Amino acid sequence: MTYEEILSFLDGMPATAEERMAYVHARISQVFGWIAFPDKFWLCEFLPDLRKEFDHRMHILEIGTFNGGSSRGLIALTGGSLSGIDNWVDVADGAQAFWETLRYPPDLSAHVKNLISDNSREVGQHWNEPIDLLFIDAAHSYDDAISDMRLFCPHVTQGGYCLVDDMEMGDVRQAVGEYFYNGEWEIIREPDISTTAKIFCARRK
Repeated sequence: MTYEEILSFLDGMPATAEERMAYVHARISQVFGWIAFPDKFWLCEFLPDLRKEFDHRMHILEIGTFNGGSSRGLIALTGGSLSGIDNWVDVADGAQAFWETLRYPPDLSAHVKNLISDNSREVGQHWNEPIDLLFIDAAHSYDDAISDMRLFCPHVTQGGYCLVDDMEMGDVRQAVGEYFYNGEWEIIREPDISTTAKIFCARRK
């Protein structure tokens, strides 16, 4: 799927959340993998309009790609180019599975700028690229979550966004509470975890 085809797909996006979700699944098929249904629904509603806020093609960084399902959704619903970080410490042949998922029809693999097989802490020490959309979904301990925020969030552009998955986990929720509620970020979404929603979203002011 070319960049122009993605833009055409986004330009044809229906207005309502319900219609958007059906539209996405009919044309892109395998997107967002293990992400909970309320979050898939919200992402289909929220992400397609983000590209209009930038005067360039969005750069996405996903920390914790697993097998690439969420990467497909992030690319298809924004038209952005994606860099991914994962060490697949618990998954054999994780990088191979990632590429197989991205090449699932329609093939979106050409929109992956870089895939880094390493620990995010090691990568973050040297990261120097601007990020328009950061998706944090890696290790879920407090130390790992707050480390990812401290290392990568400073590179989010003004007006850029950070998504954090798995807010039902106490350590992740604690890290989010400590990092984002400081006046530097506008809180866009605080998930109601009683509904199984898990994704937090903030915009850098």
